[in-house]
Amino acid sequence: MKIIKPDTGLKPAVAGLLLLNILLAPKLYAELFTGVGIDADRATSVSIAQNDLAQQLFVQIESKSVYEVERGASQFSAKSLTQSDVALMGVNTHCDKRPDANFHCKALLDTEKARPMYQRELNRIAGDIESHFTNFEAAAAADQYLLGKQLLVKMSAYDKVRNAGAVLELNSPTNLAPIKRRLESWSANTLPTANSIKLAVKVLADGLEAGQFDVHAPYFEDSQELTPFGRAFMDAMQAALGKNTEAAGAKYRLLGRYTETKSGLDIAYDVIDIKTDALIDKRLVRLQKSAYANYEIKPATIDFDRMLRQGYAVSNDFSVLVATNRGLRNLAFAQGEDVELLVKMNKAGYFYAVGYSINEGQAIEYLLPLNDTRGDRQFIQYVNFDDANKWISLGSYTIEPPFGTESLRIIASTEDPINSLPAHRFDPSSGYFVMGSGLKQLTAGLEKTRGLKMKKTKAETSPVVESVLTFSTYQ
Repeated sequence: MKIIKPDTGLKPAVAGLLLLNILLAPKLYAELFTGVGIDADRATSVSIAQNDLAQQLFVQIESKSVYEVERGASQFSAKSLTQSDVALMGVNTHCDKRPDANFHCKALLDTEKARPMYQRELNRIAGDIESHFTNFEAAAAADQYLLGKQLLVKMSAYDKVRNAGAVLELNSPTNLAPIKRRLESWSANTLPTANSIKLAVKVLADGLEAGQFDVHAPYFEDSQELTPFGRAFMDAMQAALGKNTEAAGAKYRLLGRYTETKSGLDIAYDVIDIKTDALIDKRLVRLQKSAYANYEIKPATIDFDRMLRQGYAVSNDFSVLVATNRGLRNLAFAQGEDVELLVKMNKAGYFYAVGYSINEGQAIEYLLPLNDTRGDRQFIQYVNFDDANKWISLGSYTIEPPFGTESLRIIASTEDPINSLPAHRFDPSSGYFVMGSGLKQLTAGLEKTRGLKMKKTKAETSPVVESVLTFSTYQ
């Protein structure tokens, strides 16, 4: 995809911008995390602050590659988690109305104070699961389907707390692995089977009211790349339920994942209440192999995507976030759509952007110009004290061919990186300031830029932190 940038000036994004709620867990100990929200409406400002806090916590866990969440027959790594996958508890909110007529709100999470709250909730849900599982095992086969689906929802609630609990160093109240294995075996033998995408959509959409749902594409396991199969399935789901958004009045969000098994594709959709972020239902179906024989189901760039998201630099004191005006995860944009890219730092400092474009058999790595100056200064943006904790717009982009997978990596530091920018050259044919091409070179370039260290004296510390955004584009 070639992105056209009509506006190169950087500016604070409009106050009140509300991104997708992404409630993901931090790698925390005794730390204080703060989310900031600014809006003329107090409730909106509080919501923005809580979303901001959640996004900061997400950056903490996304870099951790060793923690995995059990989901049935597959292991989804932490980076595959999306909104509503982690409970946000023990958050204190404070608001002040300033002379600018806006409410300035802060959402504070003290991990030391929150830890007992998470532990109690983990214990409660675990006990509830064990009690319901006893009823499930004692029920007649005809009654087990409804009880089984209820147990799967309760397991998801448990995982939401455990995702945070694992990094808050909570104690596991009980071993639920045997129950998970039993439910896995039960669902494998009980899942309704469809021999076409149309029939699978009918099963998943049964009883759902058209026009009420923001329908997302299903993604393969822990990938953020939209596959041809995912695109086709999203189109079919939107044809059945309507192509709606939260802004247009959708009340629920449908988020999907699929896993390849010996019997076909196991597709699961979570039904999430947009207002409360509560998971209210799970929809499951198994698609026979013949139904997707003409579609590619596996992401083309999954290995590079995993490398991009594993082990990048984070800090509890200094953070950077990159997002779009449509959120941070499960992003897919059609030709002609306009997308605004946004960056936020919690402190004054510098950042530059490295882009990765993988489409139609081509792969390039490039530096993204951030302003109208010449030379290497065009790649560096300074965020001053007044703009810290505010979304800064990198401009709006129009989706054009070629289509594929795009990633944007923001590298930030409190020290000017002018002498440590990666080597690059301008390619007049593409218009990019290219660092490398081909997946092998992209991988090598990623390793090289991650290895860059800024010079500092013994008395100085200059943390370097990162944030990664991935989205797919299609015709």
